[in-house]
Amino acid sequence: MTRTIFILTVLLIGCSATHNRPEQEETSDSVSSYKDSLRVDPPVVDYDKDLEITMRCKVYQYSGKNSINKKATKTIEYYANGKTASETYKGYKESAQTGNSDATYFSDYKDTLRVQRRSIKDKGDSTKTILSYNQNGQLIKETHYNYERRIRADVDKGLGRPGSCIITEEDYEKERSWAIRSIIHYTYDSLGRKAEYYAPSVHWGSQNRYTWSYNDKGQIKEHRSYDHDRLIWIEEFSYTDTNYQYTRTWFDYDGNPKHLKEKKWEYSSQITCTFSLDKQGRVIEKAVTTEKDEFRGRTTTEYNSDGLIAKTVKYNKGNNPEMTHVYEYKK
Repeated sequence: MTRTIFILTVLLIGCSATHNRPEQEETSDSVSSYKDSLRVDPPVVDYDKDLEITMRCKVYQYSGKNSINKKATKTIEYYANGKTASETYKGYKESAQTGNSDATYFSDYKDTLRVQRRSIKDKGDSTKTILSYNQNGQLIKETHYNYERRIRADVDKGLGRPGSCIITEEDYEKERSWAIRSIIHYTYDSLGRKAEYYAPSVHWGSQNRYTWSYNDKGQIKEHRSYDHDRLIWIEEFSYTDTNYQYTRTWFDYDGNPKHLKEKKWEYSSQITCTFSLDKQGRVIEKAVTTEKDEFRGRTTTEYNSDGLIAKTVKYNKGNNPEMTHVYEYKK
């Protein structure tokens, strides 16, 4: 079973992934040298270690309408200041198709700022994220590290390579090691609002840059995603007293909207997400539709008397309940 998992994982990644750093001539030596430069241990971070856990939340999950077989799949712990201390996932699913890997995530704080996030995964891998701030307390940099076994430097496999695409257990180093996975920089506009997220050198995916612009009320007007300077999608926002929504439009390499494409393999739906609000301004429903008025699903949210989330229900495109989460708090 372990061998099968390794093979399937790398068949998906090694044979189809593309690198989205600026184009340059890459020899095997230059690639190896670049990877070696990322093999660094995360720094030791100073944080407050005497914070007290004052509340816990158990999240129970069931699919469809089968509430009898609900099970706890997520545990959240909170400090006295209301900040999240840890989140543990065990079989948690957001929908029938998507979910979180089994792991525990810890958040470390210095005064009021979160300075580190750590994870320990069930299979033994780990991650660390170091957060840096400016003098105004604004997040300006995130450095993400992961700790895992990596493919040996002498393994030459991939699409069109002599060693084929199939990666086996023997192709991995025996020991886990730390390496940088992404370095994200944040910038802000003259009013202190987040304006850009950019990971120019190393990142886990092709969408390595995001920008935000605002209307005259300070609300998000437009949110964009890029691969460096190539536009990937745009989200355009609108607001009323009872809801807000955004419409996401995807673009091809030439900057043309994909929802206007006639060929099926080039087409991508233009998605509109509408968020309905209660009298307190809290989101009580998120509904998803397309430019063709196709209903893609919705999620409802209920709150308890303390204003905390009590229940969420995700409905599929047939408007049938697909996944329900019930939140139970204990102080």
